[in-house]
Amino acid sequence: MFHSAYIKNDTDMIKDDIRSICRNSNVSEDLGMIEYILSDKTGTLTKNTMKFKEIHIGYTSELENVSLLNFQFLNLNDIQTELENLNAKLLFALVLICCNSVEPLNGKFEGISQDEICIIEALKDNNIVLLEREDMNIKIKIDKVILKIEIKHILDFSSSRQRMSVVVRIFNKNYLFIKGSDQMMIDIKKLNQIKFL
Repeated sequence: MFHSAYIKNDTDMIKDDIRSICRNSNVSEDLGMIEYILSDKTGTLTKNTMKFKEIHIGYTSELENVSLLNFQFLNLNDIQTELENLNAKLLFALVLICCNSVEPLNGKFEGISQDEICIIEALKDNNIVLLEREDMNIKIKIDKVILKIEIKHILDFSSSRQRMSVVVRIFNKNYLFIKGSDQMMIDIKKLNQIKFL
């Protein structure tokens, strides 16, 4: 019983003003028998939080925020015009919002990759919001305009490919969006297989 009270009153085990609760007096005996703790890097024992720090598009960079991606669209025609003009900033934002497995749930974003969640949250902070992901469709809001994107095909990220590729259809045109490791993207660019990176 003494050990249960000690665990309950341990100030190092308080989080968000909630004390630990020892529901079984045998817990302290079990803890005393532990010789090794094996852990992974997924945040089980850490906070597992990420903060967006910097963005580079072409020769332009922005620290601490993604204000480079601020758009002022009034309607779908504005977005269509910028896509036809191959606006690098818009295409970059679309690649980031399409090439991931993040889903919006109850006002938050859920996904297997904290990196992807961090990127989607940074986009949201700059009025590029992932509203819905269902089957092979994505609904996003850029500034005040809602855009529906049809996903035609997905090649998931793998360690051998070092990239994720998504074929999408926007305004009756198909686009291949690729997001991957730095080295893989540089190698693809060297092959002149894509218009720009």
